[in-house]
Amino acid sequence: MTTNKLMTIIRLPHSPESYLMSLNKIFSWIDSECQVGNTITSELLSEWIRKNIGWEKSSDQAARFVVSTFLKKDDKDSLVLTEWSKQWLSIDDFTIKSELLFDYLDDRIIFFGEILQLLENEPKSAKDILDYISV
Repeated sequence: MTTNKLMTIIRLPHSPESYLMSLNKIFSWIDSECQVGNTITSELLSEWIRKNIGWEKSSDQAARFVVSTFLKKDDKDSLVLTEWSKQWLSIDDFTIKSELLFDYLDDRIIFFGEILQLLENEPKSAKDILDYISV
């Protein structure tokens, strides 16, 4: 990962550490629930996020993002961690987690790094972002 991209993620509002910690808590909860055989659904994940992470207004959106980006369904139709998510969860060093997460998202979300770079110095409107990526 280039230094420029790494510096972009570090400047996210609410500190990247809080996002990493939240994702770590979500993955840990899913992993522990799966180990005891409990079924995880999108609705259950959203409720858990609302109660335990505190994203009351965005828990449904956060759950949809986590499900579509980091989870898969097992043969019992329960949501489980992907192999990448399991590996990420097993890493203790949050600097490495930050780099891996940025690279993972940058590979999967078009203009992710570019949008973060655009937001680096100040907040932008949705229109500004769309104008930037439409060029």
